Amino acid sequence: MRTLLFTMVLLSSFISSYSLAHSSHGHMNDNAAISVVIKSAKQMTFKDFGYAVGLLPESWKNITVADVTVFSVTGGVYIVSATNAEDKKTLYFQIADDGEVMAVSESNTFK
Repeated sequence: MRTLLFTMVLLSSFISSYSLAHSSHGHMNDNAAISVVIKSAKQMTFKDFGYAVGLLPESWKNITVADVTVFSVTGGVYIVSATNAEDKKTLYFQIADDGEVMAVSESNTFK
């Protein structure tokens, strides 16, 4: 009986973790795109990821959801703007449907 219960619990947790892992690979939405931008901007304050804007000043760590706007969505690609209230600069992030940041620029040159 104990072995059966252990096996059921083990299988249940495996199935649950498999389902959770695959549900995160869904399509992007506005809220997810905003979260990607906030996380990326904060990471870009301590590491240059090779985007046109390079390493960002420390003040980009302070951006919030209120500072980020979904500018456009075309063909599953999100263009999201983020404005740093401290230095009054706006960056544009191009985000793929899978959540990958494809490019970051000081102007919206993405087509």
